[in-house]
Amino acid sequence: VTLTATNDCGSVVATESVTISTQPSAGFGANITSGCAPLTVQFSDQSSANTTSWDWSFPGGNPSSSTDPNPTVTYNNAGSYTVTLVASNASGTSTSSVTDYIIVDDVPAASFTQNTNGQTVDFTNNSTNANSYSWDFGDGNSSTQTNPTHTYADDGTYDVILTATNDCGSVTSM
Repeated sequence: VTLTATNDCGSVVATESVTISTQPSAGFGANITSGCAPLTVQFSDQSSANTTSWDWSFPGGNPSSSTDPNPTVTYNNAGSYTVTLVASNASGTSTSSVTDYIIVDDVPAASFTQNTNGQTVDFTNNSTNANSYSWDFGDGNSSTQTNPTHTYADDGTYDVILTATNDCGSVTSM
């Protein structure tokens, strides 16, 4: 800023520098927010341009924290994860935190029990984290029902196989 003061005797010029600094505004995004374990996520800083430092928190991730503007984090276990970014500069800090921002799924767990009444068997599906099922009753018959009932034509011992499936894979239980 320059000030020129003038009177009948002449002019005087004074110059001073003024620094304007505002607090940053934190923000972030990610290339992917859900998927199967292990899930690798590339985070991107979307904070205001005046941000000079970043302090990320990724509980459950590897690494669990970072000071990089655009870190890469791997989540090895199924669950819902919160992400927090603190953006800073000489004027202060701003925090952006999103609960359950990263959702990591895992392969299902397949299990079942059965109740036999004569030649009819009621199957109870105890699988977790699955969205489709395939039953092989061991006698050439099958089903895709969640909790099927099957009647066997002949006496005998049958190996029943349940395959539980989700977007992350399939697991078989006998």
